[in-house]
Amino acid sequence: MNKKGDYWSFTLLIVTIIVLGWTSWLVLTNSSPIERATGLSSILLYNVFDEVEADLMYMDKSLEYGFSDSLNELLLNGGFFESQNKENGYVLWKRDVNECYPTEDSIKGALSSYLNKTIVEDLDKINLSGDFEFTFEKEGNWLKIVGESALVYVRDLENIHVDYEVNPTLTYIVDYDLDQVMLKVLEVKGVIDSCGDNVGCWGSSNFNWSNNGKLFTFDVDLGKVENVFGETNLTLKGAVDFGSGLGKSSLIC
Repeated sequence: MNKKGDYWSFTLLIVTIIVLGWTSWLVLTNSSPIERATGLSSILLYNVFDEVEADLMYMDKSLEYGFSDSLNELLLNGGFFESQNKENGYVLWKRDVNECYPTEDSIKGALSSYLNKTIVEDLDKINLSGDFEFTFEKEGNWLKIVGESALVYVRDLENIHVDYEVNPTLTYIVDYDLDQVMLKVLEVKGVIDSCGDNVGCWGSSNFNWSNNGKLFTFDVDLGKVENVFGETNLTLKGAVDFGSGLGKSSLIC
C-alpha cells in the first residue's frame, strides 16, 4: 500500500476544496448585486435539482419494494382501504341484507391508496400537490403500474426565492394478474348467494372457511408476488354475517 501517495492525494483534495470555497466566496462578495443574485439562484436551483433526483429515485424504489406489501394489505383488508366493517378481524362483505362487496374500481382505488401510503410516509419534506394517480394495465401475464403526480419545492436563500415543480411518473412492472382478485371475489359471492348459512353447502367450496354460528369467515389463496426481498404469499380475507342486522351498525362501502 502506498501510504505516502494516499497522503498527498488526500492533501490535494483538501486544498482543492478550500480553494474552490475561497473562490466562490470571492465571486459572491465582490460581485455586483445582479451577479450575486444570479449566483445565489444558481446555488438554490442546483440544490433543488439534487433533491429532486434523490427523491425521485427513492419514490421509484418505494414503489418497487412496497408493491407486494401494499397488495397484501389490500387483500387482508377484504379488498378495501382500511375498512372499519370488521368482525373478529375480518372485513364484512355482507351483514344480513346489507352488502358491501369489492368491485374492480374499488380494488384499484384501494390499492392506489396503499401505494400512496407506502411511498409518501417517509417523505415529509416533499410537498405533494396531490396523491399519485395510479393506473394498472395488463401486459400479457404482467401487471404494469404507472403513477403520476406533481411535486413542488419551495426554497429560500437570503432574498432569493425559488419555486420548482416537477411531474414525476413512476413505473413498475410485476409478474401478477390483478384480475384474479376480482374473479375470486365473484367466486366467494357466488357461494354466499347460493348457500346462505347452509354449512353443508359451504363444504363444496374451493377455499378455506370457517363459521361461528351465523358468522362465516374465509381465506382465499391468491398465489404469490415477488420483489427483491423474496416472495409474499397472498390471501384474500373476508366475512359474511347471516344473523340479524338489528342493533348493529350498517356496512360502509
